[in-house]
Amino acid sequence: MRVPNRLIGTTAKILKDYYTHAQIDSRFLMCGFPAYTTDGNKEKKVTDWLVLGNSNLPLPMENFAELIEEFMEDEDFDRNIDSYRNGITVRDGQQQILDAFQKCKISYPITSLQTAQVPEMHAATKPKSLSPQLVPPREPTKMTNSLFENDKVFIVHGHDNTPKHEAARTLTDLGLVPIILAEQSNSGRTIIEKFEHHSKVGFALILMTADDLGGLKAAGAMSELRPRARQNVVLELGFFVGKLGRNKVCVLLEEGVEPPSDIHGIVYTPLDKSGHWKLSLGKELKAAGYNVDLNRL
Repeated sequence: MRVPNRLIGTTAKILKDYYTHAQIDSRFLMCGFPAYTTDGNKEKKVTDWLVLGNSNLPLPMENFAELIEEFMEDEDFDRNIDSYRNGITVRDGQQQILDAFQKCKISYPITSLQTAQVPEMHAATKPKSLSPQLVPPREPTKMTNSLFENDKVFIVHGHDNTPKHEAARTLTDLGLVPIILAEQSNSGRTIIEKFEHHSKVGFALILMTADDLGGLKAAGAMSELRPRARQNVVLELGFFVGKLGRNKVCVLLEEGVEPPSDIHGIVYTPLDKSGHWKLSLGKELKAAGYNVDLNRL
């Protein structure tokens, strides 16, 4: 089933305010849309990309459902998404998209029946099951002991961009959605509010790279500085261990980096240049309940 034009227009109008240009690019690619570049504004970019998906994807409605999921599950309902549009809130945008679904006679959440490619037939001959009713958005994924249904993995990183990009690409290859805080919209939040909002994930990947130097303050010890991960990395490591549990956290430790004290129950995986860490990460994800195919690595 293709995405109706009404839904394309409404979604483009809303998402252009919700995401930056870079976030739109990342979101479409993560949701399986074909690569596309344009010099147009954000609304035109979203419109053109959805039209391109209709022409090139076997089940474009399925990709569309994944595309809007993050926005439709945003619970910060009263937050303005663009102050230049008379204070349009998240709730307003969600309702506009739901209204578009209703006018197109498509229910939300989108079912597998709706995403299937259905042969065109006269309205009178269509089965009743293809005329669904509008239903409220589904509840966000609950944080429980069984998190394999949550496909988002938060990447905690320092200043070294190379392992960050490799980690994101590896997670994408495994069919998961990497969450990098700097790539998410601020939307008027403080850093800690933004972090808390996007930490609703099922797994965390911690990249401990040699970004800082540290050592004891005792006399004569300052000459023995050792590479350490940045303070935010250590803080977020502790946060996710407390939130998800140690079995839902994988720490990649660069050679020579001093691990933080008092977290000795965590197994550190070497962040080796040969890339063996990718298989180790895949095994940790499978042990955590994720249905990933290690042959894709």
